[in-house]
Amino acid sequence: MAFFLAEVSSVAFTACVSAQDVINIGHGQTIVFDQVYTNTGNSYKRTTGIFTAPMDGVYGFHLSVMVLDSNALYLNLVKNGEHFEGMAIYGNGRFTTVSEFWNIELAKGDDVWIRTDTNYIDGHLGTIHGWCHTQFSGFFIN
Repeated sequence: MAFFLAEVSSVAFTACVSAQDVINIGHGQTIVFDQVYTNTGNSYKRTTGIFTAPMDGVYGFHLSVMVLDSNALYLNLVKNGEHFEGMAIYGNGRFTTVSEFWNIELAKGDDVWIRTDTNYIDGHLGTIHGWCHTQFSGFFIN
């Protein structure tokens, strides 16, 4: 009896916001993580900030965001244009970092990205601190 191992493609990316700060972020704006460290499988597009699943399966996504003091905003993980999950960031020190991790079942061709929900929380405009302190990563689990 012969056994054949199915070839599994590797899919993984890590990208960051390279600008010093992204200021006055508007409602519903896609966050583009323009500096790419890893893009195995070429599924993350640095010009649009969108990850496209190359195959069906479960994927893990990690988002780490740094904001400056007195800045706050909500960010959403978006799947095919629909809000999937969100995170709130309130800058209450010189620099504040918040991190989230999500497991998502995707079909081939599904798109995932990060966008703002709103740029006003408690009267403060949203500003993301860049210089690669704000990062987005994803990878294929199974």
